[in-house]
Amino acid sequence: MFKSPKESLGDLAAPSVANLIAAATDVALVVDGQGIIRDVAFNKEELSLELDAQGRWMGSKLAETVTSDTKAKVEGLLQDAVVKKSSSWRQVNHPSAGGEDIPVLYSAINIGRDDRFVVVGRDLRPLAAMQQRLINAQQSMERDY
Repeated sequence: MFKSPKESLGDLAAPSVANLIAAATDVALVVDGQGIIRDVAFNKEELSLELDAQGRWMGSKLAETVTSDTKAKVEGLLQDAVVKKSSSWRQVNHPSAGGEDIPVLYSAINIGRDDRFVVVGRDLRPLAAMQQRLINAQQSMERDY
């Protein structure tokens, strides 16, 4: 949290804030109090095509865009943002057209209106790929040993 945001950042206009949020995350969503996605921004075109190529997220519930086993995490994410103004990070999985689930780490922030939240996400596929390479290297070393 910034120590003096009013002095250091001033009164940023909505387009500036939107650009800042979109640049700092892989996926950013504006979600209303019912969990419906009202706006979406992707930092990577590839991720946009894999997750929302048809533009079907707009107007959908966030919980409907994730796999069934992570729906409860999405609900908890938004509930935390109501109570604590921001939520803990939670990993959820989105189904993709390619068949493999796409893991995304999300946090939700209450933006001062009870009916609006900004949900920011980080694509975890690069981390998962690195972990898999490490596992493969360990298994290879064990086999050689």
